[in-house]
Amino acid sequence: VFLRVIDVGVAGRSGKEDDAAVGRGKVVVTSEHKIVGGTNNFCESSAMTPEEMDGCMVAGRQAVKACIKERGPTVLVFGEVGIGNTTTSSVLIAALTGSNVNVLCGSGATTVRDHGDKA
Repeated sequence: VFLRVIDVGVAGRSGKEDDAAVGRGKVVVTSEHKIVGGTNNFCESSAMTPEEMDGCMVAGRQAVKACIKERGPTVLVFGEVGIGNTTTSSVLIAALTGSNVNVLCGSGATTVRDHGDKA
């Protein structure tokens, strides 16, 4: 199985430091479109600029094209890594559908659920 991780926004990593510990060039590749320091708090401002979003989309397209050219896969599987994804997804769904965010998700990644029981 071939695995490639494209870093476009992991906070705290500029992409300029020595990435040998995480397999730079082998598994983790820092994109030239990386949002250094991660995204902004979307409760206070836009999470990213339109240019940053466009850069992330370009990085994804470039990664797919390179994978197809280099590996010739029959299947591509996409994923996303981050903290706060439930929040972001819930906000988008609420904004697009008019649903109350409280009915869209639970408490997220925690050992104690809303009803007080251990997970």
